[in-house]
Amino acid sequence: KFPFDKQTLEIEIESFAWDERYLQLHIEEEFIEFSTEFQIPEWRWEKDDVSTRIEDVKEKGNREPFSEFLMTIHVTRQFGFYIWKVLFPLMILVTMCFAVFWMDDESLSSRLGVGFTGVLTVVAYQFIATGSLPKVPYITLMDAYIAFSFVIMVLTIFQSIWVSGYNKDGKQETALRIDRFSRFIFPLVYILGIGVLTILFMLR
Repeated sequence: KFPFDKQTLEIEIESFAWDERYLQLHIEEEFIEFSTEFQIPEWRWEKDDVSTRIEDVKEKGNREPFSEFLMTIHVTRQFGFYIWKVLFPLMILVTMCFAVFWMDDESLSSRLGVGFTGVLTVVAYQFIATGSLPKVPYITLMDAYIAFSFVIMVLTIFQSIWVSGYNKDGKQETALRIDRFSRFIFPLVYILGIGVLTILFMLR
């Protein structure tokens, strides 16, 4: 669900030498909390998001169990950075590519220039987004946003080539109707696609 994800952080403290016959850990609840001055800009948490427990753990090869202290911290990503620095500019960029539907029907090179510039910029955005993540084998919501934007921009390039073909055949009226139709259908498909992707990933 990145960048709208939550993470569970676990801390384990255990002796490597003394089993529970010689060392037993216990919890001092009044000392387990975050300092009010401790903050991480990208994450937020509440007091109730921290839990602790003691377990007896018997590792493979050990004859006796060891006392282990476990702390679990639930954190939520603050997604504002990704909204304003990545997603919002990306959507503006895709919207700008839709300007080709208002361009002169004869200016194929100009239309393709706009489209290819947008595609290359989306590729650059993908590097920015993935730079904040480990090399995970699955697709995140951010990946889906960028991939969908990439597909929409590529489709604008094919649309320009399609319209140019009608112009060369002397069917300017048909080309104009396709452009007029595209002015509404492309933004609608993009908005609906972003909404569907968000729902699908957030409900997983």
